[in-house]
Amino acid sequence: DHPGAGQVSVAEIDPDLADTAAFCATYGVALDESANCVVLAAKRSGGVTQLAACLVLATTRADVNGLARRTLEARKASFAPMDAAVAETGMEYGGITPVGLPPGWPVLVDEAVAALPGAVVGSGVRRSKLLLDIHQRLHHASLHHHVERAGGLVGQDDLGLQRDRHRDADTLL
Repeated sequence: DHPGAGQVSVAEIDPDLADTAAFCATYGVALDESANCVVLAAKRSGGVTQLAACLVLATTRADVNGLARRTLEARKASFAPMDAAVAETGMEYGGITPVGLPPGWPVLVDEAVAALPGAVVGSGVRRSKLLLDIHQRLHHASLHHHVERAGGLVGQDDLGLQRDRHRDADTLL
C-alpha cells in the first residue's frame, strides 16, 4: 500500500469485449468514464524515435501530429504500429495501460481524463480493466514517473489547463 496513491480496482471481463465501444456497451460504462491509452512514435531529428503513451477520453481523439508532437518535441508523431506497441510495452493490444510502462516513457494525459474522479482503462491484458483514481495518481506521480504537461495535456501538478483545440466525438477504437 502506498499512502496517497489513490484507489485501483480490477474487474475481470470477456477478452472479446475489451475494445472500448464493446466494453462500454456490454458492461454499462459510459464512454466519458473510459480512457484509452495509445502508444505514440515520436520521430526526432537524426532519425531517433521515442515511444510515449497518451491517455485520452474514449470520446475524443488524440491530437497526435499537433499537440502531442509539440509536447514530445518531435518533428513527426504517429500511432506506433501494433507489433511495436505490444513488443515495447509487454502488454496485449487492446489492453495497453499507463500503469507499468517501461521506465523513461513520457505519459501524456488529457485534461478531460485527469478531471475525472476515476477512469476505466486497460490493465495490460484484454481479460480485465482497471478503475483508476487518475487525479490522485497524477498528484502523487505514481501513474508514471514521467508525466508531461502542455497545452491541453495535463501534468502531475497542473490539473486545470485549457484544451488546445476542439476534439470530435469519435472514439479511438
